[in-house]
Amino acid sequence: MYERLFEHLLRYIHLEAGERAILLSHLQLKKLSRKEFLLKEGQVCSGMYFVIEGCLRLYSITEKGSEQILQFGIENWWISDYLSFENKLPSP
Repeated sequence: MYERLFEHLLRYIHLEAGERAILLSHLQLKKLSRKEFLLKEGQVCSGMYFVIEGCLRLYSITEKGSEQILQFGIENWWISDYLSFENKLPSP
């Protein structure tokens, strides 16, 4: 289930078996449907997300009411509202 994540991590770091077990104990698989939100305005981001399949986008609504895309989370990469996550602040 987490093979892609570990393949990604092992490109950058070495993990002992015990370290891998510790990491696994802190991971949670989250499956979203098309058009479902991972995080909404006003919520505090609670994690960093590794995209196993599909594509996610982080966007804001401009003063004129149009969507402005800030990030794409493509397969085998990360996405998060990092400022909300790190500072425990509501996401704009």
